[in-house]
Amino acid sequence: MEVVIAGQPREVDDLICAGPGLLADDPDKTGVVRRWGRSGPRDHLAAVQTARLLVEEYPEDCLPLAPGIRGPGGEDAADAILAVARAQGRVLVWTRLDPEQTQAALARLERYLTRLVRLDTP
Repeated sequence: MEVVIAGQPREVDDLICAGPGLLADDPDKTGVVRRWGRSGPRDHLAAVQTARLLVEEYPEDCLPLAPGIRGPGGEDAADAILAVARAQGRVLVWTRLDPEQTQAALARLERYLTRLVRLDTP
């Protein structure tokens, strides 16, 4: 699917974006995380876990998240502070945060997706 990240069109398999509410103390994250793609919560969780390891080892590999992020169909995600994408077997991370905050945001995103996986499991 085609999305626009940092003002540039990209072909990705999945995209997970998180807004500033992800770092808030409020446990209700409704509307804070947006996910697109054919994959379900398990695959999105795996992508975020991979992103977390990547950022831990290579924080310089994070790409700057400039304004102009749009999901498929032009859905606006301009408030995103963090984006994780799976594309052609790779995981890419864009962030507006410093490396320490990025790690914290990825940890919270991982917890959020873990809950979704639990809810999705019969």
